[in-house]
Amino acid sequence: MSYTKKIIFYTLILFIASCGHTHTHLNYTQNVIRNAKRSFVKVEVDVWGHICQTLESGIEECTKSKIGGAWGSGSIIIYKGKKAILTVAHVCRHMKLDTMAMLLGDDISYEYAVSIEGNEWEKYAVEPAKIDDQNDICIMYSTQQTLDGPPLKMANKKPIYGQEIFTIASPGGLAENGMVPIFEGRFLGELENRAFYSVPVMGGSSGAPLLNRDGHVVGVTHSVYAFFHHVSVSSTFKDLWKFLTI
Repeated sequence: MSYTKKIIFYTLILFIASCGHTHTHLNYTQNVIRNAKRSFVKVEVDVWGHICQTLESGIEECTKSKIGGAWGSGSIIIYKGKKAILTVAHVCRHMKLDTMAMLLGDDISYEYAVSIEGNEWEKYAVEPAKIDDQNDICIMYSTQQTLDGPPLKMANKKPIYGQEIFTIASPGGLAENGMVPIFEGRFLGELENRAFYSVPVMGGSSGAPLLNRDGHVVGVTHSVYAFFHHVSVSSTFKDLWKFLTI
């Protein structure tokens, strides 16, 4: 074989090998993303209060009325051998709705529901099962039936600086009919017992899982840096792991 033919021959082999590797990588990435999307849940909270008024007869009449609501994000995981939803504490406790609680006192009540993308957005009634206010983490269980959708796994080690991550969320409640926003970013490090990521977030993103390239959970978005919304904040990997294993 001539020198020129050898060059062409080995170039073709290298090209074919590269194409095969790229194809495998793309398939793997799409499988990870597809699994994460099917595990995503949109958390919806309706706030109800007993609104009372005095009638002309002097009798006080009270009716249960919807007075507000909120939404967040979450993901299906396995907690203590059972499918559960991982989200954040302020979604479970409605810290942003404290004003309503102050006005209505014991007359306020909450109804939780989650819509699961992997099951054509079927709604499930859920209730908080475990809450960590300090690190802003929460676990919810379905109160009616087993949650459909594949559970995500926890990563076996914390991310390193600059590591690529992605997240699936419902910013502003935007997630329905097969359309779920997905964002990419990097791990920026930890500060004051919080983990930082270069991922844009806004209200509704709270509770979204932060995932490594294997689709394993390394964090859960709970807030945004006030001066730059492209930096999101999560509990640290260590605190999240502790919450889920104790």
